[in-house]
Amino acid sequence: MRKLLNIVIAFMLLLTPSIQNDEVSNHSPSLVYFGTEVDDGCDNETREDNEPYFVAGNQGNDSNLGTEDCPFATIGKAAESITDGDTVIISHGIYRESVSIEGIDEVTFKAAEGAKVVIDGSRDIEEDLGGEWKEYQNGIYRTNVSQNAWQLFVDLEEMVPARWPNANFTDGSVFNRSLSWAEGSMDRDKYKDEDGNWVYPYENGELIDITGLNESGFDPTGAIAILNVGSFKTWSRNITEFDTENNSFKYDIVPAWKEKHHAYFLEGKLELIDSPGEWFFDNKNNTIYFLPPEGLNLSEANIRAKTQAYGFSSDNGDNVTLENIDFFANTFRFNKCNNCTVDGSHLLYPSTSKRSLNIAGEDTEERWVSRFDGSLGCIVENSVFMHTDGSALEMTDGEHIVRNNYFYFIDWSVSDLRSSMYSIFLGFNDNEFSHNTMHKLGASATLNPGKVSTVSYNDVSDTGHLQTDGAVVQMHEAQQTGSEISYNWIHDTVKYGIRMDGPGLANGDGRNATVHHNVLWNVRGGLMVKGDYHTAHNNTVFGEDHDKNNIIVLFDSEFGNENSTTEFNAADRIAAHRSGTYEDHPV
Repeated sequence: MRKLLNIVIAFMLLLTPSIQNDEVSNHSPSLVYFGTEVDDGCDNETREDNEPYFVAGNQGNDSNLGTEDCPFATIGKAAESITDGDTVIISHGIYRESVSIEGIDEVTFKAAEGAKVVIDGSRDIEEDLGGEWKEYQNGIYRTNVSQNAWQLFVDLEEMVPARWPNANFTDGSVFNRSLSWAEGSMDRDKYKDEDGNWVYPYENGELIDITGLNESGFDPTGAIAILNVGSFKTWSRNITEFDTENNSFKYDIVPAWKEKHHAYFLEGKLELIDSPGEWFFDNKNNTIYFLPPEGLNLSEANIRAKTQAYGFSSDNGDNVTLENIDFFANTFRFNKCNNCTVDGSHLLYPSTSKRSLNIAGEDTEERWVSRFDGSLGCIVENSVFMHTDGSALEMTDGEHIVRNNYFYFIDWSVSDLRSSMYSIFLGFNDNEFSHNTMHKLGASATLNPGKVSTVSYNDVSDTGHLQTDGAVVQMHEAQQTGSEISYNWIHDTVKYGIRMDGPGLANGDGRNATVHHNVLWNVRGGLMVKGDYHTAHNNTVFGEDHDKNNIIVLFDSEFGNENSTTEFNAADRIAAHRSGTYEDHPV
């Protein structure tokens, strides 16, 4: 994992000169730069109406006209200058700005041929934010900064927000639920009244810890609890009370609470810093507290903080394209944008929660994630999404294409997500999700494809680490008619591979999905067919089965799949029951 991360960081940033650096003579001659020397005739420059705008960092000047010989210095100046149909060509560099356009159609922002362009949402603690590290206590240092900060990076790698139980990114332990989450007593202790009815130890809004919170000596009152108390749903809430005698705490109730599988971890208090690499932001006093990794010299280290959510935003504009524009510590947002495209972008640490700003219970409509809202027919392709705290991509309204992308290390807290909580959410209908590679994902449900969707030629593995229930491809009852799931490789996950929810309803929902030519191995039930009138053929499922049948064509409570067609499938165990034998539950 670290090797892969270093390769991507080098690709995005370490080979990219800062736009604050005027020295370009020692850079690769294959890189593209625009602009002329100072006083070289830009005062008399003219620009043709159909000519692209050019941006060249410190080689340009925002008082120029934005021509190839006299380029702008910032992308933002180009965004202020463009009208419908324009193109902005950007020279090699790191651009530390937030670009926003509104009501402009048919525009393209793209890197110049051979150029590497990065929009950077982080700022240097000392040079940009006026910080000065001073020793606080117990090896912890602190500094005041001029802006809010909700991620901290050392040498471009994210540090862990102070938490209990401890976990870190470098060894992937943030995805190890058994090690990095605490437990409530709901799963371990069973209670019955005198009539034999279950009586649970607590209700929504309370949790009894069985992991050692009391023994830790930490008072969680005022901290933020990330609570997986809804099976495949998780929320963040501020803790309002702590009862040391009962080892329990209270929080504002969550929308969907279940009597099983309760797990949580804590963030949001300075007292939680106890492990090298942890940090905390006091947003009331704009103070960062940091326990540096062993051997780190704070005065010499490259320490940066995320200070902006979006590097590019488009509102009410159609046919807007980003081409080969990369993002570090921020991302893009499109709102009411039809037929918009992101092509060839690499995003590192794009989506983030607001918990480091002491905000719990985030509104899903306002999450800082890579997103298309109220948009139709948009495309995301040939791009990379890595290291998120939140979903990788959300696209509402439908007719979207997500094609040939790479998703890795997605969502290590899985809280406050949209709908039934997914790594990728595609809304409404007629979406295509194809030729993508995904692994190391936290949410129990990886993909919501929408209605009448096509999911094909994807390679998905290592999913669903931090919630219970769920599947890699999850189709709700209303999404199944006309959907086709085919030619996918789904493997090495404790979740179901492909799952149609059911039962089929009188209104026709829960019916008529087609699932074929998929290969699944080492999954918890490769194919779950619920409902009726489905077609499942030429699927292959093998390997570890996690006590579930490989292909489940469910006939539950004398109902389901009487009219479904299942043929030419290969699996060790196929039955009309989740775990029962074919002899007892024939298809």
